[in-house]
Amino acid sequence: MIYKLIYIVVFLTSFCFVFSETDSVAKRFPEVTVEAKKELTNQGFNYISSQLIDSKTIDRINPILVSDALQYAAGVNIRDYGGLSSIKTVSLRGMPSNQTLILMDGLRVTNSQTGIADISKLFISSVDRIEVAKGGASSQYGSNAMAGVVNMISKTELFDGYRLTASYDSFTNRILEADITQNIDSVPFTLKLRKTDSDGTYGFRIGDNNYERQNSQVDNIDLYFGTILRWGNFNIKPRVILRSSERGNPEPVIAGEQRPSNAFLKESDMTAIVSADNFINDSTVFKIGAVYNYSDLQFKNEQAIEFGAGGLDNDFYNNALQLRTEFATKYKNLRYGFVADGTLNKLAGDMLQDMNKDIARNDIGISANMNYTKKSVVIEYGFYSSFRADYSSDFSGNYSPMIGASARVVQANLVTKASLSTGYRLPSFNEMYYLNYGNQNLRPERSITYNLGFDYDPPKFGKLGLNLFYTNTRDQIAAVPTGPITWQSQNIDKVNSQGIEFFSILTPIEGLNIVYNYIYQQPLIKSGVEEGEKVLLPYTPEEIVSALASYDFNRVQVGASLQHKSYIFTTIDNDLGLIIDEYTLLDVFASYKLDLFTNRLLLRVDLQNILDEQYQVFLNYPMPGRNIRGTISYEI
Repeated sequence: MIYKLIYIVVFLTSFCFVFSETDSVAKRFPEVTVEAKKELTNQGFNYISSQLIDSKTIDRINPILVSDALQYAAGVNIRDYGGLSSIKTVSLRGMPSNQTLILMDGLRVTNSQTGIADISKLFISSVDRIEVAKGGASSQYGSNAMAGVVNMISKTELFDGYRLTASYDSFTNRILEADITQNIDSVPFTLKLRKTDSDGTYGFRIGDNNYERQNSQVDNIDLYFGTILRWGNFNIKPRVILRSSERGNPEPVIAGEQRPSNAFLKESDMTAIVSADNFINDSTVFKIGAVYNYSDLQFKNEQAIEFGAGGLDNDFYNNALQLRTEFATKYKNLRYGFVADGTLNKLAGDMLQDMNKDIARNDIGISANMNYTKKSVVIEYGFYSSFRADYSSDFSGNYSPMIGASARVVQANLVTKASLSTGYRLPSFNEMYYLNYGNQNLRPERSITYNLGFDYDPPKFGKLGLNLFYTNTRDQIAAVPTGPITWQSQNIDKVNSQGIEFFSILTPIEGLNIVYNYIYQQPLIKSGVEEGEKVLLPYTPEEIVSALASYDFNRVQVGASLQHKSYIFTTIDNDLGLIIDEYTLLDVFASYKLDLFTNRLLLRVDLQNILDEQYQVFLNYPMPGRNIRGTISYEI
C-alpha cells in the first residue's frame, strides 16, 4: 500500500511538471495570487452550510486562542474543562468533537490516538481566516469529517515586523508572545514564541459559596516557525509548531466539595507542515502537502490506587504522517479535480491492551470532484459532485459520495443550495486499544447529511444565511458503562440529528459591525429507545446563540459579545439528576490604538462574564466567574 501511495505522488508530480514546462506565465516571488487559490479549492463548500471568519472579524474579537474566534460561527460548540490548562476541542452541530476534522491549509492535524485536535496549541496570530463547513465532507477529506471541517488558512507573512503582546487577568493567567518576521534575500521568515502560565486558581461559585480552582496550574511554551519559499513554479510554505507543556489535572467538584489532586499531564508535541502550490496557468493548480506529528504524553496520578500502590503513571508515543496531493483545472464552465492522500499512524504506550505491541494503521484515499456553473443575466446555477474511496489496514473499504446544486438570483444576490453528503470515521486508537476501555470489535461510524440553505448578500449591508439540516448516523460510538466505575466504547447504532441554523454578518452603518448566530438542533439516539421517547446525545445543547457587536471610531473600538447555551444531558440515558443548566455569558471590551513614531501600541481591556454567571461545560467542572483581562501589544 505504501508503494501505491508513493506511485500516486510521483505520478501526479511528474504530471504537474509536464504542464509547468509549457506555462508561459511568469510568477515572481513574493507576489502570491490568493484569490485564484480560493476559486480552485473547496468548491464543495459552496453547496453545504459554510461560514468564513475573516481577518477583520478576528481583529475585532482580539482572540487569545483559536477557540475564542471559532465560537462566533453558527453551529460551533467549544468544549473545555475551564482555564488555560484545559484542552479545547470543536464540536459542530452538536456532534462529538471526534467527528469534526481540523485542518491547517487543507491538511489534517487531528490526532489519531484520540481522534480529536487540541486547538489550544495553535497560534491564532498565524491565522488569516477560518473556514467552517458543516455537513459530511468525507468525500473530500476522508475519516473524521462527518460533522464537517474547520480549515485554518495561515497568513502569508511577507513584511518585516516585530510585535510583543502581553496579557494578564484577575485569575493570574499570563500570556507573553513575541512575533518576528524578517525578509532575508526576499524570503520571509516568521518566528513566534509564546509563554503561557497560570496558578490555575480562578474563582467560581456554587450556590452562595465561593471556591477557588485547585491543581489547575499550567506552564506551556509554544514555538512557531514559518517561511515562504520559491522553487520553480512552486510557492512552498514550511511551518513547524512545537509545544512543551506541564499542567495539573483538577478533580471534579461533587456535592459542593473539591477533592484534592496532584495529578498532572506532561506533553511534548511537534507538528511539521509543508504545503506547496503550483499555479500552472490561470485555470490549473497542483498542490502537494505533508504533515508529520509526534506527541509524547505522560500522565501521572498518585491517587489512582485502583491501578496499583503507586497510582497511575503512563506514557504514550504517537507518530503520524500524511501526504496529500491535489490537482484542479477548468474547462469552459466545468471545474474538476483529483485528490490522493495517505496516512501512516503508529502508537506505543503502557496503558494499551497489549503493552508489548505497538499499534499501527495505514490509510489511503483517492477522490474526484466536478463543479459545473453557468451564468445568465437573471440566474447563475451550479451542480457539484464528488466521490472518494478509502482503504484502511484495520477495516474494509469505504466509499463517500456527495452531490449538490445551487441557484443564485443575480440581481438580488440570493442563493438557494441543496446537498446530500456523506461522512465516516474510523475508531480512534484509544477507543479500540486503551486498557479496560478499548473495544477491538468496533465498526466505523457512517452518516448521511441532507442540507437546504439560503444565503442573501444585501448590497453594502452584510450577509445572511439560513440552513435546514438532517443527519442520519449509523454505528455511533459512545462510552457505555459496564460496571460501577468501568466503561467501554461501543457502537450504539443509530443517531438522527436535525435542526436549523441562522447567521448574519451586518454593517448597517459605517463603523458598526454585528455578528449573530443561532442554531436549534436535536441529535436523538434511536437505538434501544421506545417509540415516542426522546433521548438526546450527551453533551449536546439544543440551542446555541452567539453574538458580537463592535463600533469603531477614530482610534477607539468598543464592543460586547454574548453566548448562550441551553441545558444538556451528560449521560447516554439522559439522567435528569445529571443535567448541566443553561447559561448566558456577556463580555464587554474596549481598545485604543496609539501611533508612536512609526510604531503602533494597542491597549485593550476585556470584562469577561460580567454577570458572574455560574456555569459548566463538563459536569462537575465549574468554569471561571467574572474576570478582567488586560492586553498590551507593541508592534514595530
